[in-house]
Amino acid sequence: MNILSDVFQRGLSVANPDRLAVSDGKYDYSYAQLHIAIGKVSRCLSDLHVQRGDRVGLWVDKSCRALAAMLAVTRIGAVYVPIDPMNPRLRVEVIREDCQLKAIVTSADKFSHYCQQQPVDCAFILVDELPVNESQNAGSGLHKVLTWQDIQQCSAQLETQTVHPDELAYILYTSGSTGTPKGVKITHHNALAFINWSIDELSATTKDRFANHAPWHFDLSVLDIYGALGVGDSVHLLDEMTSYVPNKLIEFISKHAITIWYSVPSALQLMLKAAPDLAIQCPQLHTLIFAGEAYEMKALAQLREAFATARLYNCHRSYQSYCRLVILLVALI
Repeated sequence: MNILSDVFQRGLSVANPDRLAVSDGKYDYSYAQLHIAIGKVSRCLSDLHVQRGDRVGLWVDKSCRALAAMLAVTRIGAVYVPIDPMNPRLRVEVIREDCQLKAIVTSADKFSHYCQQQPVDCAFILVDELPVNESQNAGSGLHKVLTWQDIQQCSAQLETQTVHPDELAYILYTSGSTGTPKGVKITHHNALAFINWSIDELSATTKDRFANHAPWHFDLSVLDIYGALGVGDSVHLLDEMTSYVPNKLIEFISKHAITIWYSVPSALQLMLKAAPDLAIQCPQLHTLIFAGEAYEMKALAQLREAFATARLYNCHRSYQSYCRLVILLVALI
C-alpha cells in the first residue's frame, strides 16, 4: 500500500462484497455499497473541479456517507481536513481560509449558517437527501451546492489519480485553545506507517469488529477506520453525543459485538466504574487500546484485573511527528 486509498482497495479485495464495511446506527454500508458511494462522491468532487492537492473540509457528524466522502477525497488525490462538527461557523472560517478549502462536506443544518452570511468561494456537498431551498441557495451566491440526491445521479466511474506517498493525505487542526488553530500536515507515508503497523500488530480476522469512538479530527480515529477497512473488517461509528455516557457505550459494544476498542483512558474508566463486570458483559472484547491521556497505575491495574486475558495497548503519541511509542501490557509489574 502506497497511499490511503489503497487501504480500502485492499479490504475490498479480500472481503465479500456483501460484507458489512461501516455502520452508523442509521445506515449500514457493505463493501460494495461503500465502494459505489466513494466512486460517486469522487466523480462529484471532480465535477466541482477539486483536483489533486486541493483541500476538502469535513464539517459533519460521523456517518456512512461522510466516511464515503472522506475516502473519496483520498481517491482523487485531494487532502481531507476533518473539522470538529461542534465548531461554530466562525471557527470553520478560520480553518477554511487558512488552508484554502476548495469544498466542504457538511449537513443542510450547518450549511444554513453559510446561507445567512456573505458568499464564500467554496463548493458544498451536503450529506442530506433534502434539496436545498432554491431561494436560499440563489441568495447565498455560493459557488456550487450538491445534495446527496445529486451525488446519487453521478457516475461511479473515475480514472485513478497517481499520487506520491510523500504528498499530503489529510490535515488535523489543533483545538486552538491557546490561540489560532494550527494545522498538522500528515502525508500518506506518515499515515500508512502507523496503519501498516496496526494491521500487522493486531492481526485482526474477519470475525473482528472495530469501534470508532474518537472524533475524526483526532488522530486516534485513523486506526479505527483504516485498521478495519484494510483487512475487510467492519467499523462501527459511535455518535459523539454518547461518547462519554458509560451505559450507552457498554450497550454499543454489546449490541455491535465490538472486539477491538480504541479510546482515551477516561472512556474505559467510565465504563468500568458503571459496570465492574464489563468483561463479562462483553466477553468478545479481546483488544483494548488507549492513548491521548495518562492512565493512572491504579486505574490501569483495575483494567488489567477486569480483562485478565485481553491484549492491552498503551499508545503514547507525538502529534507533530505522528510517531507512537507503543507498549503491549501483558502484565503489570
